[in-house]
This record gives sequence, C-alpha cells and structure tokens, in this order.
Amino acid sequence: MTEQIPEGQSQIWGDIIPGTIFWEDVTAPENQNLLEGDMRARKLDPKRLKKIRHKMAQAQEALALWEYKSYSKRKKYCVYQIRRLQKTEPESEQIAIWQDTLEQLKLNPPTPPELSFLRRFLARWFMRFRIPMIRSEKIAQKIRLQLAYAQKRLLEHETAIKNEAIYEELAYEMQMEVGYFGQQLIQRWSALANREEYYQNGKRHVRKVQIEECHYTPDEIQYKIKVSSRSLLGAVRHHLPDRVTAWNLVKPETLSELSAACERPVSSPHDENTPESFENGAWIVVYREGLTDGLFDFVEYERVITKYDHEKHYRYPIPLGVKRGRIVQWLYLSEHPHLMVNGIPGSGKTNAIRGVLTTLCEYHSPNEIRFFIVDLKRGGDFREYSDAPHLAAPIITKISDLVEIVPRLVALMQKRMDIMFTVNARDIGDYNARIDDPAKQMPRVVIVIDECNSIDNLANNKADRDTIWRGLTLIATQARAAGIHLLLGTQQSFSDSIPKSVRDNITFVLSGRQRTLAGSLATFGRGVAKTLPNIRGRMWCDDGGELFQLQTPYVSKVRVYESVQVAVSFGQTEPLILPELDELEIEGLRGNSIFTYEDVARIAIEEFDGVMSYRKIHALEETPQDVSQRAIGDMIQQIVELGEIEYDSAIYTVAPYGKGYQLVRKRESAKTQEGDTALSDALLDTFSLTTQNLQEEIGQ
Repeated sequence: MTEQIPEGQSQIWGDIIPGTIFWEDVTAPENQNLLEGDMRARKLDPKRLKKIRHKMAQAQEALALWEYKSYSKRKKYCVYQIRRLQKTEPESEQIAIWQDTLEQLKLNPPTPPELSFLRRFLARWFMRFRIPMIRSEKIAQKIRLQLAYAQKRLLEHETAIKNEAIYEELAYEMQMEVGYFGQQLIQRWSALANREEYYQNGKRHVRKVQIEECHYTPDEIQYKIKVSSRSLLGAVRHHLPDRVTAWNLVKPETLSELSAACERPVSSPHDENTPESFENGAWIVVYREGLTDGLFDFVEYERVITKYDHEKHYRYPIPLGVKRGRIVQWLYLSEHPHLMVNGIPGSGKTNAIRGVLTTLCEYHSPNEIRFFIVDLKRGGDFREYSDAPHLAAPIITKISDLVEIVPRLVALMQKRMDIMFTVNARDIGDYNARIDDPAKQMPRVVIVIDECNSIDNLANNKADRDTIWRGLTLIATQARAAGIHLLLGTQQSFSDSIPKSVRDNITFVLSGRQRTLAGSLATFGRGVAKTLPNIRGRMWCDDGGELFQLQTPYVSKVRVYESVQVAVSFGQTEPLILPELDELEIEGLRGNSIFTYEDVARIAIEEFDGVMSYRKIHALEETPQDVSQRAIGDMIQQIVELGEIEYDSAIYTVAPYGKGYQLVRKRESAKTQEGDTALSDALLDTFSLTTQNLQEEIGQ
C-alpha cells in the first residue's frame, strides 16, 4: 500500500501550494474568488434539507389539487379567448394557439389527487400537514417557479456531496503525480542536452535543470524552473546549466518532447517575442487526462447549470462554457444584449444556441422572456422548443414571414420606448420595477436567427433583404433599453453575410473553429479561430474586454425536453401582440427607418426630375441620417442593374445622364394597362347592349 503524502508536501521539493493560479499574480483576489467560488460545495444542513422537501411535497399536492379544480375554468377561458378573437381579429394567429391549448386540455384531463387515510387525518388535525389552497393562476405560477427553484437546489446539494469525494481523490492523485511528472521533465530535458557535465576530483558530475516550486489544481500541475536565486548578502546565483537558456526549456519543440515523455499535454505561457511573460519566472504546465490547453474536452450541461446563482436571476444569467481553472463563464443578458455564435458545421454552434434557450426556458417564466426562433435551413434543430410557452410565434422557416415580422419588431421597440418615456424609465428593468401590476410589465424578447448568412440567398429581392437587415440594424443599435435582444448564428461573419452595422453592435461573440484565416480575421481581427483544436464545442470568446477559450456544455435532447416541460408547468400566459403593418405606415417606419432603393427612385422622380444623384438625395431632410452616401450609391447601382422600375402606375427606364443616370418615363404599368383594357371592354359591352335594346324597340 502506497503511503499517502501529507497535504502541502512533496517527496522531492518539500512545500507545495495547492490551488494557486500558476504564473499569474497569486495575490489577485478576483482570480482566487472565482476559482474558490466555482469549486466550493453548496450543501444544505439536515434541518434545512428536511424543510425544503416538506415544502416541496406540500406544493406538489396543492398544484395537483388546483389543476383538478380549475380544469373547467381553464377550458372556459380558452373558449372565451377564441370567441373574442374571432369577433375582433378573425385572421389572428393567436386563434390557432388557443384552439391547440383547448384541445390539449380536453385530451389530458387532470385526475383528482389521492391521499391516504393517515395523510387526510394528519391534514385535518395538524397545521403543518395541511395542503395550502391556491385561489388563482398567478399564485399557481409563483408556486411552480418556487418548486422549480427548490428542485434545482436539491440537485445542487446532491452534486456538492459527490464533488466532495471527487475533490478529495483529486487532491491525493495530484500530490502523487507532482513528483512523478517532475522527474519525467528533468530527465527529458537532460536527454535533450539541456545539462552540463564537469569533472571534480577525478569524478564525473552532471548538472541538471532544477524545479523551484510546484503548484497543483484539480486540472493541472505548474512547475517553476529554478533559474536564479539571491543570497542573504544580495549576491545572485544562477542555477541553470551552462549554455542552457530558459527559452530553450519552454520553446514549442521542447514542449512536444515533454508531452511525449509525460504522455500528457504540456504547455507554457511564455512567448519568445514577449519578454514580459518571464517576469514571474519560467513555468511549465502539465495537464491532466481529458484536458487540452487546460480546458475540458467535454462538458455536460447538467454539471454546469448546478452553478446557477438564483440571487442573480434578475440579470438573466446564461452559462456559455467553462474556462481554465473550472471557471464557468456567464453571460448576463441585461448587460450584454446581443450575442453572435460563429463556426463551421460541426463546431458546436447550434448546440451553444440550444444552451441559451434551454436556460432561459427553465429559469424564466413566459412573463419574463419570449422567443422568436428563425430556422431558415429547416433542419429541425429547434423543433423541441415548439411546445414551450415562451415561443411568441411558431418557428419561422420562410423568408417571407421574416420580412413581415422584423418591421413589426422594430415597431414594438419604438412603442416600448415611447411608453418608458412617459414614465421616465431608463430601461425595461427600471420600467418593470416601477410597475406593480404583472399584466402591464414587459417581457424581454430574444430573436434567434440560426444560419443568418442564408438570408441574402433566400430573399426574393433586394427590397426584402434591405427590410430585414435594416430592421435588425435598428434593433442592434437601439433595442437594448427596450429589452429586445439578438442571438445570431452564422458560419462566418463576413460583411456579405452580416452587415457591418449589425456586427459592430454585437456585445458578445463566440466563435468555433474556422477553416480559413479570413474567417477568423472577420470575427476577431486575428487568426486565433483557425488554430483551435478540432474539439466539438471548443470556442474563442470575446466579451468586449478580453479574448479567451472555453468549452461550451453539451445539451442533450433529453435535457431540452425536460426544460420545455418545466416551461409548460409555468402555465398559459397572455400572447405577445406585435403592432400590425397598418400601424407601421402610420408611424412611418417603412418610409423613414427602412430606406430602400424604391425610396431612392421615388425621391429622384419627385424632386430631381428622375436624375439619380446620391449627394443630392443624401442631403434631403427626409433621408435618414444613418443612411450613408455609399449606401445610396449602392441602391442606385441596383436600380441600374434592374434596368427599369415601376412607380406611380408607370414604368421608368434607366438612361445615361452625364456621368450618372436618369429615370425616364416609358409607358404605363401593366397593372394600369390591364385596368384600361378592362374599362374598354366594359364600355364595349354597354354599347352592344344599348344597340341590341334599340333594335328590339324598333322591331316592336
């Protein structure tokens, strides 16, 4: 039996420091708190655990009783909504939603809760065993939410108990590995001629590289090479062998040999071109099995979501992945309103989006957040979310539906901003905090568009593309305060797939592996995404302040189904009503905010006798200020490529005019000619009928 090494000691180097942060400043409190906070077990004491389980049992019985008693009321409410919409809005899509809800209620009637004789007896005579009564659906939703939180807390408690045993085993294994891998490093350095041989008193001596410190974490061991030291009198003594430099010990070629010797990934934080990386000494890092570059090769969503902090619920936290040191990277939707996920097929892009939707479905009610999911590739990757009450509309798979919905979302943004202006609210969070009535509070809206680079390929014409991208630009630049967010997925964020006006306003970027250097440069301005290891879910993350790698958690279909079931338990909510297209025309959204080549043609015909001058059109007051001269020039070029355009029931052709072009009226439009032909036919029929009547009168 191997003798266990006492914590804090090593067989070779004596004192070792567990849990420190490798070559970085070990006194940095932020880094220490992050690592400690992520690894700290959050257990429940026995008394608290018993109380939570008792409350959960009472809540489940109360909900079962409410579902049974309110069954008829819920059916009547669905019938009322259907009849009301059929009278006021007979073509509304919400009618089909309420009809489906009514059908589900009829197919799945609740059964009365069964209680044993002892349970009924205790509930009759003892207060603590009585079933709490639920008298409204709002109270039922609150209890469902509290029940979901309690279940997550119990899961975290069970995970913490398992982690304690794992961390104890890891600590023992890592202490045993410290000495073994240290010897492997020294022997391999010596075999690579990083040693010094000398003779003293007729004997041959070998001077090898020495290790000064070794720190370990559950993921890696960090070794500090002994380069020099200072004596008590201030003299400096060098410990490296003669003609051996620190860079020779940590350069890429040497690291490859060390990895082969240790049979583990070995790396170093140093770069030959950045001397400041050696300020804290020369370091070598040996990773554990299942780790590459200090990151897990595979992370399950269940292990990550147990770190959810319910005290930050109002910030809408989303776990994006795990960084080095087992630190969970969180995205707070209230602070980073827009997210873009890039990556070639198979890099884990769609899985990352599913992780965002799963967290929001499970931890936030439909009264807090709603989704618009756009899946233009029709692959069925988000089909599991079609039953979630958070879905504000059926999953959009047609480009024509997207052309219609984007301007209505822009109108929703402006309508919300007008409402918040009337109450002097700063943003949607401030507005909801001031409104006591939950029915008047505004839910956040997340617009999910996967493979958004296919918009240009599927759009029928340039006007549809301009409508979509112009609307998304307005949302990206102005919708943060209104609580409308973008979640875009694309293979490569080139300017021809996502306009620069949209990309520049994305506050958080995840990027998987890219095949080309240009794809990585378009995302981060550097080639880091091309050098990512071929590991599904491994991504670079840019949070606006720093650039780092993380491993995104894998979300299984079973987990998605469970989250949707939790979302369904929140109960039915009021539908999210978007402004109609008629309201858009009244507010002038199509004429002002969404500026297309048709507006350029209209202005040229009405103001400049058909002459298309981008400078003159840009100088007009009715032209939006955020539309550049270059954009107007592109629209003019599009009109030139079309050759002719229809305006005011007439066809105008493009003709040269000096160095530019002019729209010249050619003929009436086909619609007008068709109307004229129909009018002529009607007059001819009337004339024939009159002649026939006159002949009959003469004959009589």
